[in-house]
Amino acid sequence: MTAHLQSRAMHARWAALGAALGCVCALLASCADCFFTMKGHVVECGTTTPVSGASISVHIDAGLHGARTLAMTFTSDAAGMFNVNTNGTELCDSTATLTVTKDGFMQLQQQFKGVPKTTAELCMTRTPAASR
Repeated sequence: MTAHLQSRAMHARWAALGAALGCVCALLASCADCFFTMKGHVVECGTTTPVSGASISVHIDAGLHGARTLAMTFTSDAAGMFNVNTNGTELCDSTATLTVTKDGFMQLQQQFKGVPKTTAELCMTRTPAASR
């Protein structure tokens, strides 16, 4: 093979490699443009009274890495607001179940398919002993 043909073959290989890397980068970038994060608001059912200090755990039902419960938990603030963030480990279209607990209230579980477009409104019911 002449030097000219070798040079053209080498150039073609580099071009193919560059194109392949470009496709891989584009694919990864498209996967990483939306991660599962959401805002929520917890109130006592039938009222507008915020439930502060509620503990929120997240179980990924179907996602990028399969079913699992996240190690981190989240807490509602004084206004009953909370933010769930998977730290980039799940895509925005994942299915997740939130479990909300607080002493004096019945446990609440709610499933979300994908990231809600608005703040998720959740209400907790007081336990019978707590409502007396």
